[in-house]
Amino acid sequence: MKIIVRTNHPMLISGLRDGFPLGVKVNIPPVIERRNISIPDVLDVIVHVASEVDIGLLTAWLFEKIKPCKNSAKLYINRIEVTLENGEIRRVIAEQIHQETEN
Repeated sequence: MKIIVRTNHPMLISGLRDGFPLGVKVNIPPVIERRNISIPDVLDVIVHVASEVDIGLLTAWLFEKIKPCKNSAKLYINRIEVTLENGEIRRVIAEQIHQETEN
């Protein structure tokens, strides 16, 4: 499963770097790594999720990171835009994992 967090909020970008659950890999584009003063208008932080990841842990981690920056972020799970609410994030993640395991 591929999750994209679209934001320009430095605190959110930085927060996504650590503490992620087992089975999650976070890719942050190199422009942030160079510590440039200018941050792009919008940056896509890509989160790759293995199908065996614990849905509760993933949802809690993701929502906890996004919650303080909800007004400056968008969330896409497998190209589906998701409302930034804990229950909705959990529902879409569960549906996507279910679909992936059926295929």
